[in-house]
Amino acid sequence: NETLEELDVLLTGGRLSPMAKETVRTAYKDAPEWEQLQAAQQAIAMTAEFNTLGKPLPQASPRASTLAQTKTAARPYKAVVMLFLAGGADTWNMLVPQDCPLYEEYRDVRTDLALEPTELIPIVTSGQQCAKFGVHARLSFLKSLYDKGDAAFVSNIGALVEPTTLQQFKSGQARQCFGLFSHS
Repeated sequence: NETLEELDVLLTGGRLSPMAKETVRTAYKDAPEWEQLQAAQQAIAMTAEFNTLGKPLPQASPRASTLAQTKTAARPYKAVVMLFLAGGADTWNMLVPQDCPLYEEYRDVRTDLALEPTELIPIVTSGQQCAKFGVHARLSFLKSLYDKGDAAFVSNIGALVEPTTLQQFKSGQARQCFGLFSHS
């Protein structure tokens, strides 16, 4: 399933073991259609590949399920899902400004890591400094969700406890989040 492969790349860097992939595939397949994506995300979030940085050592057999299977009545559902990857993705190449001065700045800063417009899937928006952005080619499912109005991009957010100036930060006066600047 293309959705599951993209989730594997996005959430684990493509490191899911065959057994973990099968577990995720089962969770996805057994969930009601409107809950399949969430079920797959939850299954991936419980894998060793998601929770560790090194190469996982897969078990020889799957663990027994301890949850009782329940069916819920269908109802409309909306949620805001924030993927806080804490250094687990190159987000500068997930959503790239196009056809505006911000692209030039991106290219100057990213140098050889910058993606060319031909390597991106274009999206058009309004109310931003750029009217056109590019989504990484491996994230075509996000483009589809965006076009349907089921996904949005919120960029330039981070882990600040409160508004902080550079002077406050350098002097130690600003409160900081635990693990700030950590890549683990």
